[in-house]
Amino acid sequence: MNPEFQELADDIYRRRVLRARAMTVGERLAEVLELQDQANAMMRGSVKMQFPDASESEVDRLTLERKHRLRLVSDQGLFQNAAA
Repeated sequence: MNPEFQELADDIYRRRVLRARAMTVGERLAEVLELQDQANAMMRGSVKMQFPDASESEVDRLTLERKHRLRLVSDQGLFQNAAA
């Protein structure tokens, strides 16, 4: 990575860590729930794009199936976080 960008990335990371350390448990929980809502909305949007004629109940079912598959992949250790 370009040293200039690395310095910027390091600064952003430090700021995020400091912000997280300053948060209360309740604030952290609220942040997690917000991120979960955003991820769920993105996944539902993806399902709707792939299946434009699907009913809301079908979108719900397909979204749950995708979440289940992701959980299985994660549980089997097949997915590794790139940052790890």
